[in-house]
Amino acid sequence: MPVVAGTAFTTAGDAMSLVRSLLNDIDFPFAVSTITASGAVRASNVTTFGTLAAHGLAVGQRVVVASVTDSTFNGTFTILSVPTSSTFTVSNPGANGTSGQGTVELINPGDVFTDTVLLPLLNKAYRKVQRRLLKAGSKTMTGDAELGTLTAGGTDLTDTSTPQLPADFVAPREIFEKEEAAGRYVNMGPPLDVLPDIAQGPRLVYWTWREEGIFFIGATANRDLRLRYYRTISDLVSADSQIAIRGGGDAVASACAAIAAGSKDAVGTSLQFLTGVFEDDMTELLSLQASAGQYQTIRRRRYTSRPQVRW
Repeated sequence: MPVVAGTAFTTAGDAMSLVRSLLNDIDFPFAVSTITASGAVRASNVTTFGTLAAHGLAVGQRVVVASVTDSTFNGTFTILSVPTSSTFTVSNPGANGTSGQGTVELINPGDVFTDTVLLPLLNKAYRKVQRRLLKAGSKTMTGDAELGTLTAGGTDLTDTSTPQLPADFVAPREIFEKEEAAGRYVNMGPPLDVLPDIAQGPRLVYWTWREEGIFFIGATANRDLRLRYYRTISDLVSADSQIAIRGGGDAVASACAAIAAGSKDAVGTSLQFLTGVFEDDMTELLSLQASAGQYQTIRRRRYTSRPQVRW
């Protein structure tokens, strides 16, 4: 008997592991650099290190300096400035002096990004991927809800009305109405920019959308409503949370890695590399969703003069 996997969705923990792998990969152009014989000079609590060759470091990166003859120059530091391709400065309190020898090595960015540090950045990346999917009209970002009954005379759907908009609502796609507890739902058609100045009838018929809600002329009878809408997805709360975008784990992880690298001033080729990885992952995700749409079942509609029911 074939075994069916329990879930098709990546967990936040899996995504964060991928983020760390990506961050560890971005330092590949950097090698351990050797400090010159008199390449450690401290003045006014700032030390300037000089290396035998170009070091490839950037402001904001974290480095480990080791084996300098005077051990007070050794430690883990954040780079303050890079005056030349073979010098950099760090904050290093102590007496003024000069020493040298030893090595400098960049700390892998992935080593400093624990789950606790990464989770807020992962949620930022998660929302970024959702915005891209929304912009592309992805069905992943579409929700459906039966809202209940809008009583006779009712003219609005908001976050506080009765019935009210779903908690994950972003914007409407389609609205359907029917007689309370009877009949079939009928698509109300596209929204209007401005509602017509006409009297209420037995049906709602017309609607408009503004940021604060959906508005109607109103009806003389109770009307049941259903809504197809663009939605947002709740934030991830732990490593066990599932990324609720089928096949979206890679795009969320690479977006998070780019955000994390940027937060540490890992500029230039590293940030470009991670941004490129994200764009590739996003393109692949959108392509997969578009391909899946080609396999949706299509049924022929018989001719009818009645309004089309699209629910």
